[in-house]
Amino acid sequence: MNPANPFSPTYHQVTQTIPVGTAPSGLRQIALSSDGKKLFVTAPNGANSKIYAVNIDPKDRPISPGANPKKWNQLIGTVTADEGVEGLAATVDPLKMTFTNSGKDSKGFGVLDITNNDPVSFAATTRYTNLGLGSTFDYFDVNEGVSVTVLPDASYAFVVGRNADTKFFGQEIPSIDGDPRAGSNIGIIKDPLTNPQLVAATRPIPDGFATDLALSSDSKFLYASYPNLSGANGKVYVFDVEEFVKTLTNPSQFQVDNKGRGVGLPLFNSATARNATIADLAAIPIDNINPAVSVAADFQILTDANNQYTYGVPPGSKKAPVSVTNPRGLAATPLDWLDLKEPIGTSKSSENPLNPKFQWSFDSPPNQDITEVNLFVSLFDEGEGLLPWDKVVDLPDPNGNKFLSDQGLSKPQQLGLLTKPWNTSSYHGQENDFNPNRILTATWQKDSTNIGKWTFDGGKTFTQGTNTSFTLPPSLKLTAGQKYNWAVEAWNKEGKRNEEFGNFWTPLPPALNGDNTFSSVTVLTHGFKPPFSPPFFNNLGLTH
Repeated sequence: MNPANPFSPTYHQVTQTIPVGTAPSGLRQIALSSDGKKLFVTAPNGANSKIYAVNIDPKDRPISPGANPKKWNQLIGTVTADEGVEGLAATVDPLKMTFTNSGKDSKGFGVLDITNNDPVSFAATTRYTNLGLGSTFDYFDVNEGVSVTVLPDASYAFVVGRNADTKFFGQEIPSIDGDPRAGSNIGIIKDPLTNPQLVAATRPIPDGFATDLALSSDSKFLYASYPNLSGANGKVYVFDVEEFVKTLTNPSQFQVDNKGRGVGLPLFNSATARNATIADLAAIPIDNINPAVSVAADFQILTDANNQYTYGVPPGSKKAPVSVTNPRGLAATPLDWLDLKEPIGTSKSSENPLNPKFQWSFDSPPNQDITEVNLFVSLFDEGEGLLPWDKVVDLPDPNGNKFLSDQGLSKPQQLGLLTKPWNTSSYHGQENDFNPNRILTATWQKDSTNIGKWTFDGGKTFTQGTNTSFTLPPSLKLTAGQKYNWAVEAWNKEGKRNEEFGNFWTPLPPALNGDNTFSSVTVLTHGFKPPFSPPFFNNLGLTH
């Protein structure tokens, strides 16, 4: 495990190793369930391939040292997959994962259905879909699936086929790949979670040796890595997802010729043109039917002489694949769908300038898809105490802080001294708050009656409200002329997280007796610590 928070004292450090089962061929891909509570990893091993499940639900984090009843950060399940399990991806349903089997195309696409999500008694089943297209005696299929991704609405899934293992040619894989046009490509699966069917695929690229694919954070573009056999001529191909869907929904709006070439391709023969059909999707590459699916994937047959084909980027094309030396893994940066607005009521003319209304908005997803919002207000900035996980005092294993350890405090005692449980968040259930005395820690969630409510004051106070604003109560009145920092963390129903940070100044009060009166007074000290023993507590002239 490697923390991604750059303010963490263990940033880019291995903090824990979670053992799973045997993996004689190594572990291939990992993926989180969409609610962020389970981690899955594929381990190909012929007919004995496995998918391992690990519980990472923060609510199951143990409170007492030495006790871990919910198996937090431990292996909780082993699911037998088919030959060469490799690709892995989450879906909108946290109880369903998708995967690929690179060693058996008849079971090339799989769905893992969680039947018992309890970490103590975890159980799951698998079901499969064939990656064959059209005739079993042509080159046009999706062979050796190695990676998969699913659209957020689960309408389609995409599987990239490497098609590089010659031991399958003419054997288990239902395709005769002696055809020089065979190669790596992307298959499109309709209704992947309910009734998965491979309905179309992109143009195969000979010697493409495809390894991975990923959707952009807004799901508008699909990226695929084709390292090529040498690696030196590797490419990243980019496709337009909306054009994919448009073609799949109504292929008849496009024309193809008698050799399956679409309008705009170099060898298109208008004399034999006809409208494309649904059946054509299983026999003709979708980027032949509609060349507009290519954003940066225009690599095609330029010459065809007696079944001898020359591939390349058409002259003048501005959609060539992106050249990248030996591209392998792909990942999209998270979509920024949370925007903070200026707090309302922080000007001198405001009625209550020291009790501002914090507000923000969601670009996408819509408000109703938000499941939790956490609001933090503090004098301290990010990394210095604004957030619960800002560790101002480092407590490394095994004994924690050296000074506190020298005073005879064990690490659990140090945590008890410096932290409090953060028990209002569903996503941070049993985490320790290293800065529990910040001005405000508030959590918005829906209750059992589907009414949105804010919880703050350590879980003692509830108030009904929206997930896009919060007004600071009178009991938490701020100080005039002070800079404050605030942050919002939001989670959506897919388990995706966004956070944003802001700051503001509270206004100074007007002078009471003309211009000669100070509007405020700030006392600066050299940072001394008063003694915690008499006569300090007996001196009525000192306050804190």
